[in-house]
Amino acid sequence: MTTIYLIRHAQAEEKKDTQRAKLTASGIKQAETLAKRLKDTQIDVFYASSYQRGKRTAEIVSKFHEENILESRETLSEVYFKVKKRVSLGVFKELKNFYTQNEVEQIKNLLQAQKRAMRFIDHLFKKYPGKNIAVVTHGNIIKAIILGILDLELSSFFRFNIFEASITIIQGTDRDNAKIISVNDTYHLKNL
Repeated sequence: MTTIYLIRHAQAEEKKDTQRAKLTASGIKQAETLAKRLKDTQIDVFYASSYQRGKRTAEIVSKFHEENILESRETLSEVYFKVKKRVSLGVFKELKNFYTQNEVEQIKNLLQAQKRAMRFIDHLFKKYPGKNIAVVTHGNIIKAIILGILDLELSSFFRFNIFEASITIIQGTDRDNAKIISVNDTYHLKNL
């Protein structure tokens, strides 16, 4: 049974160049608390987003583990999705009738990000059978993975949140047999 810990990066600065946004003082405390929470958990390998906030969170979280952090640039990078209308993806050609061109592009980007993220999840199940993997990434990527595992349409994208420094756990032998064990667990942050 493979266990994948999907970890959202800790709180970061608000910046236009989001790839370079650093963790705030509060974000560093969140990541340190998360590291303590996972201290006694066997983690065989770490992956991190190439964005500064993802890399730094992974560095802090992995401090009690000797594993290397393996970057996966495009696979784990953030996708921005701000369409507030209900997204019904049925027949893709019909999107132009309901959404602006900008919204259509965002929907396409989210679909591509979900495909990319699910290929990465498939890769993890195949490459690391029976291992524990920590993946530090972004909230929208985690949401896309959850919807992919559950075979839900992206219309559910805005129906839940993924909080900073939270843990979502997936277990299984492959994507088709994966189960979501927990979503958005922030218990370790209760005293911050």
